[in-house]
Amino acid sequence: MHPKITAYLQLARLSNIPTVFSNVLVGFTIAEWIDPFPFPWADLWLPLFVASTLYVGGMALNDLLDRHIDAKERPQRPIPSGRLSVREVTVFTALCFIVPLAVTAFLMPGATAYAMALALSIIAYDVLHKRWSPSLIFMGLCRALVYALAASMYTGDEKAPVYIVTVAIVGSILASYIIGLTVIAQKEVQGGLGFRRWLAVSMMGLPFLVLLGYKTEYPLWTLATGIALFLWLARSARFIRLEPPKVVPAVLGWLAGISLIDAFFLTFTLRPELSLVAFGCFAVTVWGHRKIAGT
Repeated sequence: MHPKITAYLQLARLSNIPTVFSNVLVGFTIAEWIDPFPFPWADLWLPLFVASTLYVGGMALNDLLDRHIDAKERPQRPIPSGRLSVREVTVFTALCFIVPLAVTAFLMPGATAYAMALALSIIAYDVLHKRWSPSLIFMGLCRALVYALAASMYTGDEKAPVYIVTVAIVGSILASYIIGLTVIAQKEVQGGLGFRRWLAVSMMGLPFLVLLGYKTEYPLWTLATGIALFLWLARSARFIRLEPPKVVPAVLGWLAGISLIDAFFLTFTLRPELSLVAFGCFAVTVWGHRKIAGT
């Protein structure tokens, strides 16, 4: 592959994109409860494109803003290594924000508010995460907003009350999970985990909070998916409990685990079989992390 293309793929952390796909599938399926048949596969392209492009823009902006830190701690990244110039990354980042927002405003104006909120949350985190510790909230909010964006694109209505409560509940659970892994990932280079060792253990139970609010109609799907999810999260927690802790493989595991959480959530919907698609996203993410660094 051409070195320039490889650099852009690394800049975008392309290996994590399947987790965005599974997020979109959850949001779309939650909204689909309104009109469950047939499943509109052809309509998935728009939320997939918008959410994925904004995600890539966020990753590029992160590298752009952290390029001086990366020059010391991660000199192999595309900008400090000289494979991409600051100008190239600036133009690429701008396009990754402008294009999906314009497409949303033109094709699905009812979802524009969520698309804007997602873009602003991404920018807020990238700008503030080195300066203001509570900015982690924006990182969690980004993933929750992908659910909301996808749901609103299904209905074309950003205020539809039928799905908003469910989106808020599952979005809050995923947001808490993302905040937890981000807190631990911040020690990827520095070390000194402290309380984060126990945080890693507590994260194993976070996705299962959905059981407090929802009853599954497909217990076998939920049980099988829940066991797979728990074992995978236990694997990441074990990396953190080792001496010395292995932060990078733990964080990569948690990132891939986003799709397993989505698979678990999907077993509570009218279409538990869609959890198999989320499992596929998980498998592609794990494979992709071997090719392109996800963190």
